[in-house]
Amino acid sequence: MCPLSQSFSGCRFAERCDKAVTLCYESVPSWVEINTDHSVKCHLFNQLQHPVSEQAVSVAQITQPPRYSPLDKLLDVQNLKVHFPIHSGLLKQVSGYVKAVDGVSLSISSGKTLALVGESGCGKTTVGKSILQLIPVTAGSIQFNGMELTKLSPQELRKGRSDYQIIFQDPYSSLNPKMRIFEILKEGMDALGIDKYDTVHRSESLTNIPISSTEARIDELLQQVNLPAEAKWRYPHEFSGGQRQRIAIARALSVNPKLLICDEPTSALDVSVQAQILNLLSKLQRNFGLAYLFITHNISVVEYLADEVAVMYLGRIVEKGTVTEVLNDAKHPYTQALLSAVPTINPQLDEEEIELKGELPSLNHTPSGCYFHPRCSKAMAICQQSYPEMTTFSETHSTHCYLYEHPVSKAVI
Repeated sequence: MCPLSQSFSGCRFAERCDKAVTLCYESVPSWVEINTDHSVKCHLFNQLQHPVSEQAVSVAQITQPPRYSPLDKLLDVQNLKVHFPIHSGLLKQVSGYVKAVDGVSLSISSGKTLALVGESGCGKTTVGKSILQLIPVTAGSIQFNGMELTKLSPQELRKGRSDYQIIFQDPYSSLNPKMRIFEILKEGMDALGIDKYDTVHRSESLTNIPISSTEARIDELLQQVNLPAEAKWRYPHEFSGGQRQRIAIARALSVNPKLLICDEPTSALDVSVQAQILNLLSKLQRNFGLAYLFITHNISVVEYLADEVAVMYLGRIVEKGTVTEVLNDAKHPYTQALLSAVPTINPQLDEEEIELKGELPSLNHTPSGCYFHPRCSKAMAICQQSYPEMTTFSETHSTHCYLYEHPVSKAVI
């Protein structure tokens, strides 16, 4: 976003518009009446005087090939379990476990995005943190680039920290208010021994300019997230929420990662700022071949940014597949309920919302059989007895549901 101290000779939105023409930078557009109650200030609609033709530059149409060829399974997680003990009694003995993550398997390739969706409290953030070894893993395998992370010592794990980073949900609490942006970005580079002359993630506009200092490297990072260089001398409270999240992204990029865990990075931002952050993440992925595990509630974000999607319920993945497969042909009743809750502004496409019964069960008292059966309108007797095995519809699309093994008419409860 342009600073308000800047003087504008043309349209104020020109620098961010993917349809801007030369005229947009030279003169302020006048009001153009679309109909009786609708007017707009834009040269694109003034067809008689300035028809939009081949001079329009559409950034969205510029395809940039990734700089890195995709690797098969940069991240490969198999049967991941994270159980937290429950202590009770005078002696604080273990009386049970909260099964926050209970048998999750997923994989991500370089340059690809896997979206992890589900209700609050289903274990999405725990999956992200356990992959980074920020919380202990109870069981399972986490392989990053062929290396088993769960078997690494703290010293070995620290050496590889630069390859996988996280962007936290709240940009207001994830930045130290006592540190300037320069110190925030420099801290991670110093802690992980990142060479300030490293040019792995250098933007194309700076490829011919030698980086001779940490300050120049930080200027480059800020440029990559569309912030001015002078921002590095300011404190976090001097920025808006969207700008703070850009700083958090720059901090993650400062150590040249291959994998980013994005823990709902847009949920605390307004809609217009969300779009800016998503466009930025998409551009960075295209330029640097980054892999994203994108944790979100927003189905619209999934459709825009993700290549694959995994739907999580009570610590387990109930359905996964490509975005097209899951969003257009959802199989699991829980996925269908989530999609039906997405609002639409087109009344012709408005479908009846599927209302779920009851509340999300507790993770320390999970239901028997299929975890979703107490809230499922299509539940059968067998759903209470055992957890369903995986049913595969294609090489990429699968679900855990008895509906595709037993006819619904047999014993609906």
